[in-house]
Amino acid sequence: CFTFIKDMVINLEIKERAKRVSAEEYEKAYLVVRKMSQYSKVTGGNFLLLFWDKYNFSANDPNMYYRQKLEDETDKLRKDSVNIIRVSDILDINDPKYYIPSDGHPNAVAYDTIAKYLAKHLNFSH
Repeated sequence: CFTFIKDMVINLEIKERAKRVSAEEYEKAYLVVRKMSQYSKVTGGNFLLLFWDKYNFSANDPNMYYRQKLEDETDKLRKDSVNIIRVSDILDINDPKYYIPSDGHPNAVAYDTIAKYLAKHLNFSH
């Protein structure tokens, strides 16, 4: 019973924290990512944003509150020529084999799948 109550309190607090993220904070994050991408290009590097676009959809997902805002910011970054790869393009985000049971975070299988995809599809040689 205690674990159930504790989990409910934690979930409520996480959701409330997510709601307190201001538009200005989103804009700052967007500018930081855009600047990192620009700096990388100017210095001969490559910048890649790996976006967990459909991660952990559930009633308890605190990201659901600002999911559309994240999508909008991602669209703005694409328009600024930021290289973005969506995790949902790499693996089936609904397949439980990619998540830690009863936790919801990605496991080693998910990260291994993503790493193999990146190694196969990205060519960062100069």
